[in-house]
Order: sequence, then C-alpha cells, then structure tokens
Amino acid sequence: MFSVTVRGEITALNTTSRSGKMKIRDESGDTVTIQTGPIIRGTALRDAYKGAGYQDFNDQVLFGDYGKAINQQASSLMQKFKPAVGDKVTVIGVFSSWDIPQSLPDITPAAISRQ
Repeated sequence: MFSVTVRGEITALNTTSRSGKMKIRDESGDTVTIQTGPIIRGTALRDAYKGAGYQDFNDQVLFGDYGKAINQQASSLMQKFKPAVGDKVTVIGVFSSWDIPQSLPDITPAAISRQ
C-alpha cells in the first residue's frame, strides 16, 4: 500500500461510467488517473488505514462492509467537490501494488482540494 500526493490540472473527466475516473496532468507532465465514483473499486483505502484491521471485526462480512463504507466516503468526497476539466487540484490518495508498477496505477482519493 502506497500513499501519494498528485498536483496538477484535470484534463479529462468521465462522469458517464459508474466507475468514473478523471485524468490529471501532474507537475512532471505525466497523466495520473484518479477514481471519482460513484463506484470506487478495490480496498486500497481500507487496507491503507492503520487504525483498524481485520482482527478488529468479528466476521468477514463486517470487514467488507467497513471497506464499502470507506469507499462510499471517497465517492461522496468527489461528488461534493465537483471536479471539472481545467481545475488545478491536489489529490492525496493511495494505490496498492505487489511489484513496481509498469505504468502509473489508478489512485483512490482520500482528500482533494483546489490549488
């Protein structure tokens, strides 16, 4: 699990897919993909949070519900923010990888602000 900060300009925004994403051209000129929802895929936020783990839940279903709730918070954060192409933003987020990624991974947002 890795935490990252991405600063740059939103160059594309997909709001038609339920698994919406936006593209940010970061300060280095690379394009980074950020999940916007309303469906946030994966468990990166749940797994990155060090305040609670599987051992804190008495069954697997509750742990799964916990992960869904965290993803819903990320989705709500992005919906309230209302990103738009051309916005200059800072996104703090996470991604998971077992090896060094061959391409830039999709980032799951934990916070977003305008620059």
